[in-house]
Amino acid sequence: MEEGTENLIQDGNFTQELIGDMDFCDFVLREAERTIVHATVEELAIFGFGNLEDAIEAYREHKEPRG
Repeated sequence: MEEGTENLIQDGNFTQELIGDMDFCDFVLREAERTIVHATVEELAIFGFGNLEDAIEAYREHKEPRG
């Protein structure tokens, strides 16, 4: 871990202090947006659903008639 970051990460998560830092959150969001525009549909499906199979199953459920 980089020097000076150990107090901002606890148990594998950002601290509440960092989550409450809107500049940090905006920075992460902007970087994520830049990454997403270059992602393949498979990469997006894994990101959104965990794996390709779950993405297909969710799509099938979405397409089922509701009644």
